[in-house]
Amino acid sequence: MEMKQDSAQFGESGFPFEIAVQTTGLQGGDASHGGYVEVTVTDHDGFAVAAKPSQQTGEVVRLRASGDLEMLALADGLEWAGRRLRELIGSEHATSGQEPPW
Repeated sequence: MEMKQDSAQFGESGFPFEIAVQTTGLQGGDASHGGYVEVTVTDHDGFAVAAKPSQQTGEVVRLRASGDLEMLALADGLEWAGRRLRELIGSEHATSGQEPPW
């Protein structure tokens, strides 16, 4: 199974963070077939984004950006992550606006 990954820096003006994406690509079915995607947000130098599991369920991760520039930088990073994941997965549905096959 080939692993594909990429990362990029965002918020360079005083609150840098990195978003990394990793995927196996489509594997032909549900989780038992081994396909997955992973998105990692790494805070550098005290960026005002907090990521933590929900205390209620432990299954939800909430990303919170505080401040106008931080909110815009996080939005840019998440848009980049979604775009790169579609490209790395290699699906014919690689561009936004197309309906997934299910």
